[in-house]
Amino acid sequence: MAEHFFSQYIDTVRVKGKDIPVRIYTPMRFDKAAQQKEEFAAFNQAIALYLTRQFSKAYEMLTPLNNNHPHKLYQTYMARCVFFQENPPDMAWDGVFTYIIK
Repeated sequence: MAEHFFSQYIDTVRVKGKDIPVRIYTPMRFDKAAQQKEEFAAFNQAIALYLTRQFSKAYEMLTPLNNNHPHKLYQTYMARCVFFQENPPDMAWDGVFTYIIK
């Protein structure tokens, strides 16, 4: 039986020494996606809020996700939301996280 997969968006990053951002995805099995459909939808909504600078609302969506399904990805975005609430990005911010170390 053939297995079917899809890609779940994780992040867009700019690695040290490179100017062009790279989108990161993780492969997911369709049968697993059906079980976690609500979780994926909530994460995608939180990311959409994050990318439109609605950091407080994104944090509010990520909190129950992390409480119900603790994950480093959710915790990373929550920390970024807190940081950007306290240190708003400039108008040129493109939503890309830039790594300054390898």
